[in-house]
Amino acid sequence: MKYIIKSSSPSEFEAWKNEYQLTETELSQNYSLEGEKDNIWGKFSGEIKTKVKESLLSEQGFICCYCQQRVELSKQTIIEHFIARDIEPTMMFNYDNILVCCDGGDERRTEEKKEKRPKSKRTPLYCDRKKANKKLLVNPLDELCESHFSYSFNFDPKKPKVEITHLSPEGEESIQQLNLNIPHLDILRGAEIAGFIFDEHGDVLPDEDIQELFSVIKQKQNNKFQPFCIVLESVLKKL
Repeated sequence: MKYIIKSSSPSEFEAWKNEYQLTETELSQNYSLEGEKDNIWGKFSGEIKTKVKESLLSEQGFICCYCQQRVELSKQTIIEHFIARDIEPTMMFNYDNILVCCDGGDERRTEEKKEKRPKSKRTPLYCDRKKANKKLLVNPLDELCESHFSYSFNFDPKKPKVEITHLSPEGEESIQQLNLNIPHLDILRGAEIAGFIFDEHGDVLPDEDIQELFSVIKQKQNNKFQPFCIVLESVLKKL
């Protein structure tokens, strides 16, 4: 998980909420939200939804708010409510409550289903698809969120993987709720990190190159963070 600094809500989004009376106050006063949450959320579509998603992607540097893998402007990238709509429906259009995350394994599982892979052998759901309506104890909008997790790298150039571990009870519960410790994510993290710390011969980069990486891994390049940048930083500190 990487600390996310929220930007201001897009003016077009705020204007849209006012036009359709969908602010928190109006949702609580003018709507019967019991049983209608999905219908109301369904109003949020088309250009305005794209505009908001673009803003969220930009502030997050095009990485998933939970697992840190690359996300782009596509149907596979979903808008996530940190506090779920079922828990607090009046916050469904609160910009400070929405993030973007990956599809949680949906596309991969669809392909595995087409391959007739047994359900028990398919990639487990993760991130928002695993979280569902649970309330997380670690919030990516909290500047201390990164301190709840640590990462250990398997130094095998042929089968690299990075396992996530907790540094607090809150971190442990969040890993469980988001399924951040599944083999699929271990391998994704490992492949990304291996591409940075190994040279073409499979040897670890020299210390001076490792130190140089520290100056760039948490900086946006072309408005994008390096996928798994916090994982990379953690691994580099242990070299």
